[in-house]
Amino acid sequence: MNMEGTGTWESLVYGERLCLAKDVKLLHYYSTVPRVPLFYFMISSRVNGTIIHYSSAAVLNEMPRLRKALFPEPAPQMKPVVKQKSMTKKNNEWYLEFPGADASVVYRSQQFDYQNEQQRPVQFNAYLKTGSLWQTISLAMRALTVVLMSRSECTRKYLLNNPKYWSGGYVTKEGPTANVTNNVHFTFEMVGKGWPEGADVEKTPPNKTVVAKITGKNPAYGSTVVAVLMCAHTILKERQNMPAPGGVMSSGSAFKNTTLIQKLTDNDLKYEIVSK
Repeated sequence: MNMEGTGTWESLVYGERLCLAKDVKLLHYYSTVPRVPLFYFMISSRVNGTIIHYSSAAVLNEMPRLRKALFPEPAPQMKPVVKQKSMTKKNNEWYLEFPGADASVVYRSQQFDYQNEQQRPVQFNAYLKTGSLWQTISLAMRALTVVLMSRSECTRKYLLNNPKYWSGGYVTKEGPTANVTNNVHFTFEMVGKGWPEGADVEKTPPNKTVVAKITGKNPAYGSTVVAVLMCAHTILKERQNMPAPGGVMSSGSAFKNTTLIQKLTDNDLKYEIVSK
């Protein structure tokens, strides 16, 4: 059984995919209450220094083609439509649209459930917490510069030869030290909005909200490694609880009926329902 790999856009600035099974949590809990989750991501470091190795950016331009190949047919359009915003404000702090693979992975999970189990697809948007308006604009401009430079082979050479300069110190050729990675902490906050069981979703606006959080540390070089190992262990030990045909699928589709979440919890990833 193969799983979709992630670690492209998010590797460029924010670290590789932090937990291969975080959309499993969405599927486990949100299958009974909310149907329109939003996803907020915050990463912080207690020390200054590089957090990402520069080579992670090299395959950036390949992603649109690969994603289109994975799901050429779109999922059905759900109502009310939740539009992705480039910037948004919540509790006096600003967030940018998160340019990672998370939305694509969740989308793939929802497609699988819709096609195989006739479950209503979840609409999913992801945002990165950036702080003040000035910090948000500054990061957006820097990210735009990196994207534009990555489009051309000539400017891409400058980008890959001088990653520290263009990323503001977050990406270097040397990569981060152990002291830095061990002091990087992350939080996923998932805000689900939807309907109680049995409600007429075509005529009733969303009236239920639930907030879940996932926290941990060392996302790019610690938690990701643990998550992959636990996924492999789960495949070996719980194959009977996974989709029968096997094949290439997202983590949410593959592991939603297994004990993977408990394994991750036992290895310093914290899952909690904050409010409902």
